[in-house]
Amino acid sequence: MNTNVVIKPKFGDLSDAAVRSGYKKRQLYQFIREGKIRAYRPGSGKLLIDLDELDAFIRSKPYDAKTRIDKIVDEVIREVGK
Repeated sequence: MNTNVVIKPKFGDLSDAAVRSGYKKRQLYQFIREGKIRAYRPGSGKLLIDLDELDAFIRSKPYDAKTRIDKIVDEVIREVGK
């Protein structure tokens, strides 16, 4: 029997989610209000977030520096051309 199995928690409270994501709890509340991530409150307990869903939310908007720079250059060219 393998005793080195690590079980990942499926849900975490806002403090867990903040540590895992690097967002402040206030930002997580905002994402919940905006419907960007879902939260669950089983019974009258803590507010819980599905940590896999949080990971998917973070991965849904990868930062592409080249695209960002291209947009800035396009904006500058438009401004100069006016």
